[in-house]
Amino acid sequence: MVNVPGRLQRRFFAGRHASAGDELWVGDVSQRMLVHAKAGGVWQPVRWGQGTPWTRSAAALHLDADVSGCWITGAGEEGTVHTSPSGVVERLTSGRDFKVGRTVLLDDALVVTAWPMPPSRFPPSPAEVIGRGGLRASVLVPGQSWGAARVGDAAVIGIVSAPPSGTPREYRMVGVSASGEMAVGPLLEHDRHPRFAMLGGTRGLVYDRSRNRLRTVQPDLSLDEGVSAPELPMTRGNAAWESRGRVFQCSWRPPSQFGITADRWTLLEINPRNGAVMNSLELPLMPLRVVCTADGAVWVRLWTPGNRIPEPALLRWDPTDGPTPQEIHIAEQLTGDATLPVTPEADTETLKQRLPAITAAATAETRYAASVRGVVLKRSWTAGDFPDTYIALEVQPDDNADLRVAFAINLFTYDGTLERTPGRTASDYLQHGFPHDWKTQARSRPPDRNGVTLKRPRFDAALIRGAALG
Repeated sequence: MVNVPGRLQRRFFAGRHASAGDELWVGDVSQRMLVHAKAGGVWQPVRWGQGTPWTRSAAALHLDADVSGCWITGAGEEGTVHTSPSGVVERLTSGRDFKVGRTVLLDDALVVTAWPMPPSRFPPSPAEVIGRGGLRASVLVPGQSWGAARVGDAAVIGIVSAPPSGTPREYRMVGVSASGEMAVGPLLEHDRHPRFAMLGGTRGLVYDRSRNRLRTVQPDLSLDEGVSAPELPMTRGNAAWESRGRVFQCSWRPPSQFGITADRWTLLEINPRNGAVMNSLELPLMPLRVVCTADGAVWVRLWTPGNRIPEPALLRWDPTDGPTPQEIHIAEQLTGDATLPVTPEADTETLKQRLPAITAAATAETRYAASVRGVVLKRSWTAGDFPDTYIALEVQPDDNADLRVAFAINLFTYDGTLERTPGRTASDYLQHGFPHDWKTQARSRPPDRNGVTLKRPRFDAALIRGAALG
């Protein structure tokens, strides 16, 4: 049954983040609240608006920071907002008719690009130049954006287009100034299946994944030959970032020569001059964004699965202190009224009535997905107070009765609305989330005291606070 507490509020959960000098800004995952602090300082909350929470927070909010404060950019009616460290909020634009792809902060302006359309279509896409006084210019970029970064005094946008003649896709760079002037660069030479990724930041670095090289944007908007990047396998999406001149790359299952345990995400700090690995950090989940502050700290925001267990993690890592990062729980350090409202989409009795059907559907989908992967769903149960109610699922390989793996799926979002497809989340994880050799890997691990091998660290929190297994 769902237990709905009388006081429906939740604490701050870390979402997007940005840095300027020694100051870090962090937004909530789905509501209009920011916190910021200087190195070693006290976290200060800033509320910058009101409205319903976002349903997909990862794509809803973009943060960019400079000495004046934080620029907050969202899709639709959100527009762009600026807030100062003292909490003065200015609305710069009231909305836009496109989904935001990338943002680039110049000295006194913000350049906003559109989210790319499906791969088969590459029409021109809109971009905006926004200053503290509001919208300065709207431009039409001749293609779909695949990345953006600051180079000198302009924003450089990587685009792809498909000519009417049917020739192969064309890749090039476009420069947009703070006044809205646009310059189009030459065609970029590439392999048959190019995979470019811009690192952001200010160095103008592009990760050419098809050639595994770090390349630099030139004054004429071409790319140099660059330097070789570490040889990382192209599985589960490689990504790279640049912040304060430092370059980072991540990969799933890195090669053994780095001396890193398999079956983990790894963040590597790369020397941009020669591509050598300078530092490495093992992570339990995929990093979404990496930024640095002036004190040398690296701040890593980890991906949170659809079932959001555990809570979103923000890590602080200083390579000089060793390979272990510090997990930052901002909510525990906030003072005053820093809670956020939680609004159930139905009354308590309706939620209690709907929960059995939701749980049954999720269990049925999980049982089918388990059979496809050669495992058996042994049992499931529901636990946790609203909105942290979850269904725990225990599976077992059909050829090994001594091994059990457990994971959990939340039934509600952070803000109290029902997850629409909890069963789909479970089945997708079983079909695509487990490595193909998970049974072999799990057998090599000792079981916990309840006799159940936990497949992923991210599920420990739910099982610890839920019913004991065994």
